[in-house]
Amino acid sequence: LVKGYAQMLQGEAQNNPNLNMLSQGILDGYERMASVVNNMLDISKIDSQMLKIMPGPVQIDLMILQLENLFKDALIERKITIEKKNIDSLPVLSADPDLLKKAFYHLVINAIKYTPDGGTIILHGRTLPNGTDQDEVEVVIEDTGIGIATEHQKLIFEKFYQTGEVLLHSTSKTNFKGGGPGLGLAIANGIISAHSGRVWVESPGHNEETLPGSKFYIRLPLEPKH
Repeated sequence: LVKGYAQMLQGEAQNNPNLNMLSQGILDGYERMASVVNNMLDISKIDSQMLKIMPGPVQIDLMILQLENLFKDALIERKITIEKKNIDSLPVLSADPDLLKKAFYHLVINAIKYTPDGGTIILHGRTLPNGTDQDEVEVVIEDTGIGIATEHQKLIFEKFYQTGEVLLHSTSKTNFKGGGPGLGLAIANGIISAHSGRVWVESPGHNEETLPGSKFYIRLPLEPKH
């Protein structure tokens, strides 16, 4: 309802810059609220173990290419480069395409948010044996960002957990240290866990001058356990 009326208002405000700016502000606020509501619904499903996996073939390299296109404008604006190593050689997974894309979306956007302008995000891929008759796929999302303090490295996957001074966070998803409700990594963790996988982070620590960076590890079986 809010979106519909704001769009109608914007249509009438084409020749009125001030009114057009105000209607765009309403639409931007709607987008943020809708994102929070959808994230809350995802968390609710994860907490109640109601997240339904609908497996299908997933090509990690194509999924990451879609995310690159989604973040294209932000990456250009902030002069952040995405590099890929061995991603195109990963085997096809049996996974829920929409949910897995959502998990990687939150992990990649987290790397963008905590990497200063001009930085680099590197995605590494490889296949590993896991001691059974089924191999695992590992993807590492490495950034040249501000890093994560040791005491925060397990807590960041908890819902609503936020690092730094929240009052200083911007409201943009892709701005440097952009704010949010603290649900993205919890959702990513829940989705990957539902696929019988695991995710964790390694970082030398937090430093906004030396930029030690972070590495998020994602491991997924070729076939999820049921």
